[in-house]
Amino acid sequence: MRGVTVPSPVPPPAPLPAPPALGGTDQVRIAWQRRPETDYIFSFWSALGWTVLSGGLYSFYVFYQLVRRVRDHNIRRIEFLEGSMAVAWERAARTGRAEEFRPIFERMQANLAPMRELRGEFRDPLVWTLLTLVGSSLVHLIWAVLADGDRDEAAAAE
Repeated sequence: MRGVTVPSPVPPPAPLPAPPALGGTDQVRIAWQRRPETDYIFSFWSALGWTVLSGGLYSFYVFYQLVRRVRDHNIRRIEFLEGSMAVAWERAARTGRAEEFRPIFERMQANLAPMRELRGEFRDPLVWTLLTLVGSSLVHLIWAVLADGDRDEAAAAE
């Protein structure tokens, strides 16, 4: 096969640059703007009516939305608090008072640690909803205890 040239392999495309890190102000603004995306609001009477009409099936949808909302709200709260702390730190550094406020910021970081751990915990709304199909009242009770503990940790961090 003389005269046939083997094409050289095409070099891979250059890697894309990493997106720029968000500043504290942008992080606060984005967390604040995401609220309508993460909140599910329904009327009690409408939900009760649909639950009765569907023979109780609609209550699983309401529970799914409740678990999803709590999970997303906690994630958004962490992003908001982290962004607020970044804005405050930037302002303290700009005014030359960063070292004066360092112990306060370190304490706030330590208080946020339990909330950050909640991100990695098991909070998938679909799995919790499927578990309610099996052990309805018991699963609701377990989830309520966990959600209440999350709220208590978040309140302590704030």
